[in-house]
Amino acid sequence: MSIVTRLFDADGDDREVELDASTIKRLSDRRLLWVDVSGDDGGEVQTVAKLFDLEPQSLRNLLEPIGQPRLDVLHTYFEVNVVAFADDERPVPMDLLAGPNWVITVHHEKADFLDPFREQLSGDRELGKIEAPSFLAALLDWQVGSYFKLVDDLERAVDELDERGLKGGDREDRTTLLNDLVRLRHRIGRIRRTIAPQREVFAGLARPGFEILATSDSAAHFRALQARVERAIDAVENARELLIGSFDLHMTQTAQRTNDVMRVLTIVNVILLPAVVLAGVMGMNFKVGFFENANLFWVVIAAMVIIAAASLVVARWRRWL
Repeated sequence: MSIVTRLFDADGDDREVELDASTIKRLSDRRLLWVDVSGDDGGEVQTVAKLFDLEPQSLRNLLEPIGQPRLDVLHTYFEVNVVAFADDERPVPMDLLAGPNWVITVHHEKADFLDPFREQLSGDRELGKIEAPSFLAALLDWQVGSYFKLVDDLERAVDELDERGLKGGDREDRTTLLNDLVRLRHRIGRIRRTIAPQREVFAGLARPGFEILATSDSAAHFRALQARVERAIDAVENARELLIGSFDLHMTQTAQRTNDVMRVLTIVNVILLPAVVLAGVMGMNFKVGFFENANLFWVVIAAMVIIAAASLVVARWRRWL
């Protein structure tokens, strides 16, 4: 477990500080405190909860996260649980709390989007002036932005599968392609099932009644966030539709190969069937005089060859081959 406490001071320098009661007491409308808690040390979570006088309900949620998106409005602050993604697409549940001039983020695993968010904040001397809900909205905006990065990766994967499908390949390549299509479908479904339930949380943040804790500016940010989440879900759905198109392409290619095989077999039958008929007729056990003429054998062979050649010429002319 590690705790990173950063103070944004509009009248001084933004800096990391020690988290204690005196730091919290010095907070004001020009000072905003962000406490980021990561890891599994329940003792430090309890320390943070005690310093900020968090409700018992919040402490239970932080110690035993349910892993489901939710929004809780408490006496002097509100709590949001969302799910971010690690770089390897593992879901990372996060608890975020915003109160008077402070924001707390708690996650038991590393949330990769926080690092670029911190870098983006460095050097901004006006952050101390903004209210905690607005800061939380900015943080959630980066979290939602990471969803679009996932969607970009999904779309690139679908494009690669399309390219492989158009190139064709042997039977082993087609089997591998089908397995990759199935794996990507499961991957898209897993991401969609993670993102979609958060729609209700962001809708709750954007509700007019929630402005009890949010200023008009932060309310606008939350409404924009809700729209971004909806676009992210639509983008995942679009990636799913693209994958279905890739599967249809694969099935069309497979059907085309089947048709090609059946066409070749049909032409082979057309070539061989007349020869089989002639051989059957000439092999009948009737006493006919011309059966006694051995030279007729070569006539029959020539007829078979001529019919086969004629069939091939017609097939080429009709572009069956």
